[in-house]
Amino acid sequence: MPYVETNDSPKHAYLTDLRQFLEIEKSLVIYHHLSHAPHAGQIARIGGRIIDIFPGAQLRAFRFGGIPPFGGNDPIPARAYFIVMQECHQQQINGKLESFVNHSPLYAPPNYLFREFPVA
Repeated sequence: MPYVETNDSPKHAYLTDLRQFLEIEKSLVIYHHLSHAPHAGQIARIGGRIIDIFPGAQLRAFRFGGIPPFGGNDPIPARAYFIVMQECHQQQINGKLESFVNHSPLYAPPNYLFREFPVA
């Protein structure tokens, strides 16, 4: 997700474009393809930028893929999902996320295809 002050790309949502949602109390799921650089650093860096834009919102970040699934050789391309929750939605969204984390085989070891990362 590029962090620039322009919105001239039809295929990308820039972080600066997301400010408008803060004013109308919308919660967001932001999807980002991760590079081959260490994922934790990318997620922390982008998460910090999101927190700057949505200072009153709660942020949770998850990575999907990036490791060979179930003993295979080809990794699933890594993606990050940033869930930006406005206060009015936090209880409901966190409840759904906890249910997924506690019951999904994608989140369980040894595969960890889906994993939460700290952002702050």
